[in-house]
Amino acid sequence: MHTRCKAVHSVDESLNNSASGKQIRLQDVDSSFIEHDDCFDGYRVFDKTIMFTNIQNFASCKNCGHDIKLSEKCVRGLSSVFSIECKNCKYSCSFRNSKMLGKRKNIPEINRRFVYAMRTIGQGHAAMTTFCGVMDFPPPVAEKSYNNIINKLQLCSKEVAEASMQSAALEGGNFDKFFRYNN
Repeated sequence: MHTRCKAVHSVDESLNNSASGKQIRLQDVDSSFIEHDDCFDGYRVFDKTIMFTNIQNFASCKNCGHDIKLSEKCVRGLSSVFSIECKNCKYSCSFRNSKMLGKRKNIPEINRRFVYAMRTIGQGHAAMTTFCGVMDFPPPVAEKSYNNIINKLQLCSKEVAEASMQSAALEGGNFDKFFRYNN
């Protein structure tokens, strides 16, 4: 469950468009001074163009201080790999928009959550495709990946159900003793 956060207001538009505003760079801010709380956890939906434009307008290369370029390098379902590259010195790094799961850390959590959410409301792959199209998202995972996720979710559900029933049976045994001694 997510908690509501205090409203966050963007930097004044005049600062964004002024010469001094363009000189402000994220490298000037020590990240240890950036306050964050639980509101930073979890997933958000954002327009990639708006996000990239704002980051590119305020961030600069940590090596040479010049402008950066953000791009999306790889898309698999709702999971993406983004790249940041300096326009001057060509320094680059990449990052994902989702935590990775599994022993080999090769399964994007966002895709597994999306499949789970759709199955929870009784929908399948076709509904995911429709939803992604209506929302202007990239297409969901391929049907083969969807089936693999479903199989993994079924295994996890089975393990949880068995553990829950075993726990209930143990509790039930304690209730039997309680009723025998108190009657």
